[in-house]
Amino acid sequence: MVTRGVPVETLRKAADPVTAPRVLVLRGQRSFEDEDNAWALNQVLRRLKAYIPTLELQDMALPSYRILANVSNDPDDTLFAPDDQFPLVFDALKQADIMIVASHQHHGFPSADIVRVLERLADLAHARRDAGEFEPLLNKMAIAIITNGGLGAYPAALATAGAFSRFGCTLARHGIAFWDGYEKGAMTKDKSFVLSLDRIANDISDLCAALKR
Repeated sequence: MVTRGVPVETLRKAADPVTAPRVLVLRGQRSFEDEDNAWALNQVLRRLKAYIPTLELQDMALPSYRILANVSNDPDDTLFAPDDQFPLVFDALKQADIMIVASHQHHGFPSADIVRVLERLADLAHARRDAGEFEPLLNKMAIAIITNGGLGAYPAALATAGAFSRFGCTLARHGIAFWDGYEKGAMTKDKSFVLSLDRIANDISDLCAALKR
């Protein structure tokens, strides 16, 4: 059977996750404002685009979204908030093959925006478990974490990776890059940190090839 009127590239993108992998970037508040964190994230994205020219990228700056706490995900619940924009973030998460989380650390934790997303995901996971559904929320998604902002950068990265793994994410082999220095702009001169960013881009592109939508 021959399909007419549909470009070959359109069919290929719809059928082949290796040809058109979807990458979601979640930026926390300080990552949105912090030049150092933005530089580190852009290094990874630049290399990813070089490895996979057909990359589909969605960049979400979480401060631009109204993600509420202590509300229900159920439209029939009295605690449901119509102006809550978490469903937009969750839809993007479900569609992604790869997620890169970039955040400035705050006392060893990621930014409040990232934490709020994790809390809402936990609410969804608990509701599904109570309903007898045990399928992971974000199954088969590769994830990488980039943090900076001082000595709490490493525990913030570990906490973020651990939290997302509960929802079915798979951490890339070298999926964590953290900068625990304080001097502005110094990370660009740190060869070890730059190498860790290169490894993230390389490993996450390799892992994408093994993912199935």
